Amino acid sequence: MTASDRFGTTLTYVVGVAAVLALAAALLPLAGPALAQETGGACSADVEDAPFTDRQEIPEAHRANVDCAADRQIVQGFEDDTFRPELQVRRDQMASFIALTLDTAGVTLPAGEGRFTDVPASNVHADNIERLAAAGIVEGGAVGLPADEYGPGLRTRRDQMASFLMRAAGYALHDDVDAFDSTDQEFTDVPAGNVHSAKVNGAAMNEIAQGTGGDQYSPARDTRRDQMASFVVRLLNFIAGDDPDPVAHEVAIEFDVLSGARGDTVTASVTGDVAEVAFISVTGDCVQDADHTLDALDQFAFSITDDAEDGICEIDLTVHFDELETGETQTLRASFLVTSDVVDPPQVSVSLDPDTGNVGATVTATVTGDVDRVESMAITGACVEDDDQVTLTDGAFTFDITSGDGDCGISFTATFDDDSTQTLTSTFIVEGG
Repeated sequence: MTASDRFGTTLTYVVGVAAVLALAAALLPLAGPALAQETGGACSADVEDAPFTDRQEIPEAHRANVDCAADRQIVQGFEDDTFRPELQVRRDQMASFIALTLDTAGVTLPAGEGRFTDVPASNVHADNIERLAAAGIVEGGAVGLPADEYGPGLRTRRDQMASFLMRAAGYALHDDVDAFDSTDQEFTDVPAGNVHSAKVNGAAMNEIAQGTGGDQYSPARDTRRDQMASFVVRLLNFIAGDDPDPVAHEVAIEFDVLSGARGDTVTASVTGDVAEVAFISVTGDCVQDADHTLDALDQFAFSITDDAEDGICEIDLTVHFDELETGETQTLRASFLVTSDVVDPPQVSVSLDPDTGNVGATVTATVTGDVDRVESMAITGACVEDDDQVTLTDGAFTFDITSGDGDCGISFTATFDDDSTQTLTSTFIVEGG
């Protein structure tokens, strides 16, 4: 199905059971706490609800920020007055979001120079892309493209998003796109070998970006439109010197399964500020509405009702904290597939041959499992060259050891045909420095 947003950009999107399951797996939690309708800072004055017909479908964690971004004319809807929060953000669209945020903050960007050969003047985002490039906020050469190609149709990953945000913040406040770089590792899945790690660390330290649960950032996940609204509002507030997050506590919740039959029991694991949790309210068409307290393992369980209808069921989880005198809560949402035919997510495994060698060694990585469902592979690590688009040939690919001495953790991220991802880590022992 295709549609056009109000910039005139044509988007293609597919909705199906597998896609919804992948989306559910990718969005527990929904990138942070639910915010009150007054977001502070850039939207300290009363902000009206955004006029989108699907506003109530925007997760509560992002709804206030969508309202704010729409009020400031940073985000727009589609011709049918919908916002479509679940759609992924492309690199050309991302440029307009960030450029308009800087415009709103009163930051002057230099004029563009028409440096990218794949961004014609007919692209409605061309001027914003070129202005950001002139400021050093965006660059060409993404995923192996030539330096003079921007890749406007590529999706924007979460680690790439952090780089765009922090370069914009550095340019706005210090005229230095690297001003907020940090080597203090905030997330275990963003190693120093990831080219975006310094920006991800800076975004987390300055509360412009949040993790996805525990100590994970999920760098390879795509950025959605609702998440982008929260990113740019936090950026706007950061530039203005205001605290973008008024919620004192935050947790993440993960289910042990995302699909099952009527009567099945689902175990939910809670991480984060669990010591401050009083109880969690669970509501939805396929569950019995109830309040749950955490057990000694920081878990609770609930069952799918016997009369639940087949299909996707939206489950809301409202976290009530002990010490919030204002009564603020955090709300997260998950999608659960009710079916007699449980759909297992695609999975692969990766083995290295050899797994020990000197700098300069060529390693063969053999991928097994649901290889035919792999759309792309990415590799990151301190001893290898990061590559977002590894080419599989007969279920294998090769890479070179470029540096290191001793144990080197290498991460492999597979993106499947249902847009779900899986990240695996292997260790290569580098001998002889």
